[in-house]
Amino acid sequence: LLWRAVSSRSGVRWSYAVLSIVIAVWFYPQRDMAVDVLAPEEARRVVSGLLQNIYRAFDFRREADVYDKLAISVSGDLLADVYLQNRRSMEIENQGGARARVETVELLSIAAVRIQSGEQAYRCVWTASGSVGHWGHVHRRKNRYEAILKVNLVAGAWKLTWMELLDELRVNTTRAVDAVGRE
Repeated sequence: LLWRAVSSRSGVRWSYAVLSIVIAVWFYPQRDMAVDVLAPEEARRVVSGLLQNIYRAFDFRREADVYDKLAISVSGDLLADVYLQNRRSMEIENQGGARARVETVELLSIAAVRIQSGEQAYRCVWTASGSVGHWGHVHRRKNRYEAILKVNLVAGAWKLTWMELLDELRVNTTRAVDAVGRE
């Protein structure tokens, strides 16, 4: 059919149309239904929720509880990395170091990006505000983070599966206040 259309003068236009359709279909990015792509508003909601959950996991004291809560929002190698990092910080705390508590997490910006593997990820900026207590007094702190985060559907739930931290900056620190509010 294509040969007949190409060989006739009236079929030249038709053959160009068919050829264009074939080329468009061939080169159209094939999107596997398993690929995890979120609409911008949904991405903001999902990533914000995951960040909140991750910081909340650190409120637990028992290691098993921390791991279980992290596993709700983090998956794969990243889960082990985040858990082990938290375990090291708990060891320092048990040796008399500072105790940190994050009270608020605010996602300031999120933009879809492609990472080296060609997969979609999100370049995010967020702040985490809270307190650090040690030696009987408390410091208020606010840190700003910038990272590329990859989220995927894992067993039907959105989870953080990869992260590259780009920047970490302390943006606010207040003076130490003791247990009764004195500086």
